[in-house]
Amino acid sequence: MLTSANEEVREPCGLTYQELANLSDEKIMLHLAAGHGDAVAVLFDRYSRLVLNIAGKIVQDHCDAEDLTQEIFVELCRTAARFDAAKGTAKMWLIRSAYRRSLNRRRSLKLRNAQILGDLGDLENYPSTEIGLAQALAPQESHRLARQMLGS
Repeated sequence: MLTSANEEVREPCGLTYQELANLSDEKIMLHLAAGHGDAVAVLFDRYSRLVLNIAGKIVQDHCDAEDLTQEIFVELCRTAARFDAAKGTAKMWLIRSAYRRSLNRRRSLKLRNAQILGDLGDLENYPSTEIGLAQALAPQESHRLARQMLGS
């Protein structure tokens, strides 16, 4: 709690962010499992670029990679209590999660893209004017389709 303007905010364990930052990943995971919010911030500062790079290389889209990175660290907060240092490091836990979730996202995106291409084939039933195409696609779908076409 804050008692004066010069005093740092401390987590329930009594450690400041800087004191947590001096701990090993495994000890930080214990603090995270106990619900200390600054613990995930420390791990995010340490590993967010690594996770973002892994996700970016797999999904090949920076926005999706950023979303995945955020999701991975949110999931880490929920699953920290299951972390077992005897089975590997916290860094490896994050790397495995990044690979698994990124591969799942890429698979999902491929299925969605295939579905869109199939839906585009169905558009032959619509009038061939621009208005007919615009009415057939939801705004989000038309924006995403335009981005995909520009990307390829």
